[in-house]
Amino acid sequence: MLTGAGLARSWPHDRAHRFFARARWSADDLGLAVARLVVALLVPAGAPVTVAIDDTPFRRHGKKVWAASWFHDGSAPGPAKTGYGNNWVIAAAVVRLPMVSRPVAIPVLAKLVIKGTSSSSRLWLARRMAEAIALRCPAGRSTSWPMLPTPGRN
Repeated sequence: MLTGAGLARSWPHDRAHRFFARARWSADDLGLAVARLVVALLVPAGAPVTVAIDDTPFRRHGKKVWAASWFHDGSAPGPAKTGYGNNWVIAAAVVRLPMVSRPVAIPVLAKLVIKGTSSSSRLWLARRMAEAIALRCPAGRSTSWPMLPTPGRN
């Protein structure tokens, strides 16, 4: 990524490793900040914010794959519509770009489905993400609205 951004010579790669390995940050806060940016820059003022949800399983095998389980997979080949692996629920902001004739979905949040916990329901995770985006990215607002608390957090 540093090479693609033209930063390989001016920014040491170990700095990026340190950020992801040791820094304290929240994937939810980062995703919601990206969602606010996407809405502010790509959604016309007053237009509704459209959120698309996807929960396609990611096939993974092995004893060390955390939270892997059997999930329904409608896109699986053959008559058995199940697959083993991780199931990520993805929330994306749907926007129109001037250079593309069709709408584009920009992923902003992701949650891992973990069976046997409160995060086992794909619908519950999808609703939680859509509500968080709705609270932080209301239609017709400028980028100066205050940050609101995340639902379900203290």
